Amino acid sequence: MEKVEFQLEATLPELKDLDEKGLFTRTELAQITARRKKFETALVKRVAKRDDYMAYAAYEIGLEKLRRARYKRLGLDKSPQPRSVSSYSIPRRIVYILRRATEKFGYEVGVWVAYVEYARGEGMGKVVREGLTR
Repeated sequence: MEKVEFQLEATLPELKDLDEKGLFTRTELAQITARRKKFETALVKRVAKRDDYMAYAAYEIGLEKLRRARYKRLGLDKSPQPRSVSSYSIPRRIVYILRRATEKFGYEVGVWVAYVEYARGEGMGKVVREGLTR
């Protein structure tokens, strides 16, 4: 369980940023943390399945789409401010989840395709090259 707590503690700066920008309410942030804890526990506590990783990545992808939609709706995309922690932390986490899946299920082509396709869609050329050459 220490590993789960470590993973969740790493999200604190992101959650604080999301709260400060007003993109999510405190209740929503608590729900996000609870869902992440559930997913991380599933990956650590028992023998994790491919679907556990894919469900976690799908949840984070949906969360990032929601964050981007709210970001645009609030007009924050037009401000001259530089990108903040929450702008890159969720995509980075998705890549991290998919990378963990490729390490555990390296023999499954579907996992590699999901990893490379997500990175390509986000414009992460270095991650795409890494996924294709591993």
